[in-house]
Amino acid sequence: MYRTNFGIGHSIKDLLEAHIPPGGRLGRGRKGLYDTINNSIHFQLGLALASLGVITSLVAQHMYSLPAYAFIAQDFTTQAALYTHHQYIAGFIMTGAFAHGAMFFIRDYNPE
Repeated sequence: MYRTNFGIGHSIKDLLEAHIPPGGRLGRGRKGLYDTINNSIHFQLGLALASLGVITSLVAQHMYSLPAYAFIAQDFTTQAALYTHHQYIAGFIMTGAFAHGAMFFIRDYNPE
């Protein structure tokens, strides 16, 4: 149960840090994950951009395979151009996600 406004329940940080890996050979588990996510703007931005890039790619695929307008279904050039346009946008967004993921690993990541 998550923490309510009345102070009962568990916080997300407590739930994440309570996990202990089996056998103890997998490191410290999720200790420090909550603070890493909340304190690193590059991690947050990379995660948001990666999500948006995947959604944009799915939009491109669905616009191509399930056209919403009857006239787009008849005009294959427009359909292919819309698909290519949205895949280019998804590619640029994913490039930003990878760049901010790399910035997170260079600037903010602390393995200890």
